[in-house]
Amino acid sequence: MVNEFSLEEYFATDLQTHLHTFSMHVRSVPGDWKYPSHEHTQYELNYLIEGVQLTTINGKSIKQRAGDLILIRPGEIHFSQSADGDKLTYFCIHFLLNERTFSPLLQRSNHSFFPADSPLAVAVSPYLKRLIDFCKKGRQIPVYERMRMHAALFELFAAFSETLAAETGAISDRKKSETLARQIAGEIEHIRITPYIHGEARKETVGIEDIARKLGISVSYCCSVFKDQYGMSPRQYLSLLKLQKAKQLLAQIDLPVDRISELLGYRDIAHFSRQFKRWTGYSPTVYRNNHTGSPAP
Repeated sequence: MVNEFSLEEYFATDLQTHLHTFSMHVRSVPGDWKYPSHEHTQYELNYLIEGVQLTTINGKSIKQRAGDLILIRPGEIHFSQSADGDKLTYFCIHFLLNERTFSPLLQRSNHSFFPADSPLAVAVSPYLKRLIDFCKKGRQIPVYERMRMHAALFELFAAFSETLAAETGAISDRKKSETLARQIAGEIEHIRITPYIHGEARKETVGIEDIARKLGISVSYCCSVFKDQYGMSPRQYLSLLKLQKAKQLLAQIDLPVDRISELLGYRDIAHFSRQFKRWTGYSPTVYRNNHTGSPAP
């Protein structure tokens, strides 16, 4: 944006983010330690420094080892204890971050447990370690150290949200791909199955290009998305459906083979017979005789 008094001007306006850190502490406990069942109105990040901790969240138990991170959401009932009877040390942050997109992001994620080698744990571990160091300095730290501690907290949440956004975006993309692949499959099924259900042969030929055009995507993208979900190309799936339907129709001994060829969209019986033999090794007539014991009409 430029006005008459400026050559260049850029704005980042009305930035309001409220972070309330209720507690942040490092604690070492003996092997018989147990923390009773409870819940709270804040988020909790629990990072294991050493030992093995067993944490149960809403009835689901998680075994946590050094470097593993757990996110506990407000209202979730949880309790913890040593998992192997030995000493353990953990770092814990209870917080609320009032930022328009951050809390929804935490709620959208299906995950509570992030192993030490997960992308999220790897991304946030440098900031967790800095915060652990701040905690070990005690409460009486100078103001500039407190500001650095706040900066480390925001760096932590930035790394957390960036990794989580990428993860939830990938999940969203996968769901979109699954939905699109199902749409493609439905269109393919409609091509070959609907004409027979209505007892009428299809007069026009509809192909993968038509499906892609109808869905507003390219043929290459159509094929790529479908193969990723179904493990075969749309044309292979179409052939599979045609084979299945051909076998069903051939089992109806009163239905002539030329009529079956027509219902399946082949231009003539010779074309259908060649294709069926490529699929099964038998002509339609031989297949019918072998599987029904009746000569084809």
